[in-house]
Amino acid sequence: METHQFGGPWTVEKLDALRAYLVGYAQALKNQPFRRCYIDAFAGTGDRLVKRQETVSLMEIPELDVMTKGSARVALEIEPPFDR
Repeated sequence: METHQFGGPWTVEKLDALRAYLVGYAQALKNQPFRRCYIDAFAGTGDRLVKRQETVSLMEIPELDVMTKGSARVALEIEPPFDR
């Protein structure tokens, strides 16, 4: 599977804002008679690879790859979940 290396601190802020919006959206519409579908035309694989600096004891590790959730994975975890 291809990994996506993109973004920066603004990407984390965007995903946090998306999560907050989707939680509110799901709660507000949970009792409505229609189905809720999530469409993200720019979602990619659902994960993103982030390079970050870590220091452990006295030894510095130059780069660690950390897999974080992209917008599609964030949407999949919303409660109540989307219908599709």
